Amino acid sequence: MSKTMELNIEGMTCAACSARIEKVLNRMDGVEATVNLPLETARIAVPEEMDEQLILDKIKKIGYGATIKTTPHEQVQNRRMLYRFWIAAFLSLPLLLSMVSHIPNSPVHLPWLMNPWFQFALATPVQFVIGAPFYVGAYKSLRSGSANMDVLVVLGTSAAYFYSVAEMMIHPLMPNLYFETSAVLITLVLLGKVLEDRAKQQTTGAIKSLLSLQATDAVVLEQGVERTVSLDQVQPGMQLIVKPGQKSRSTASSQRVMPISMNPC
Repeated sequence: MSKTMELNIEGMTCAACSARIEKVLNRMDGVEATVNLPLETARIAVPEEMDEQLILDKIKKIGYGATIKTTPHEQVQNRRMLYRFWIAAFLSLPLLLSMVSHIPNSPVHLPWLMNPWFQFALATPVQFVIGAPFYVGAYKSLRSGSANMDVLVVLGTSAAYFYSVAEMMIHPLMPNLYFETSAVLITLVLLGKVLEDRAKQQTTGAIKSLLSLQATDAVVLEQGVERTVSLDQVQPGMQLIVKPGQKSRSTASSQRVMPISMNPC
C-alpha cells in the first residue's frame, strides 16, 4: 500500500533543481516522485508506513525547502516576494537614474546621484538584505555539489558590488562604480519571479476550473436498471449512460449508452 504526498518546494530556480530532487527521492525504496518546476510542487508516492518527515528532511538536506501543500502558504510566499521586489525597486531607482545620467545629452543630470557613499547606502541593503535568499540558495546548492541560478546571480552581483567598494577605497575622488549593476540585476530577477508567480496563479486557477468540470459519479446500466455510482466504482465492462447536460468527457444531445472498453487508453 502507498500514500501520496503533495508538497510545496522552495528554492528551485531551473530544471536542474527539479531533476536533482526527483533523482534523490526516487533512489529511496518504494518512493516515486514527480516534481513540477513551474508550479514549484511535488507529487510523491511513498509506502504507507513511511514517515512523511523523512521526505521533507531529505529534500531539505540537498538544499531546498519543503512543506506540505497548503494554499495559505503559497499566498504568503507570493506576498513576501512582491514586497521584496517593491523595496528593491524603490532603492534601485536612484541608481538606475545615475546610470542614465552617464548617457551623452541625457535629460537626467543630478550630481548628488554620483556620490559614492549615497550609492553604497542604497546598494548594500539590496545586495545583502533583499538578496539574502540568493546567497542562502547558492550556499545550499554548492554544499550539495551542484550549481543553480542563485549561484550565477550571487557571482554576478557580488563581483559588481565588491569591485565598486574596492574602487571607493582605492580611488575615493573618481571611482568607477557599478553599484547600479548589482542592485538593478537583483531587482530584475525579482521582477521575473513576481511575473512567474502571477503566471502560475493564473495557470493553477485555470487547471482548477477544468478539474471542477470533472464528473464525480456515473450512471451505470445493469440488467436494464439505472444505478448511480461514484467514479472509483466504475469497472471495465460496465455500460454507462450519459444524459444531456451531465458532466462527462463527452456530452450527448440525447441519451447514449456507452460501454467501457477493456483495452487501456
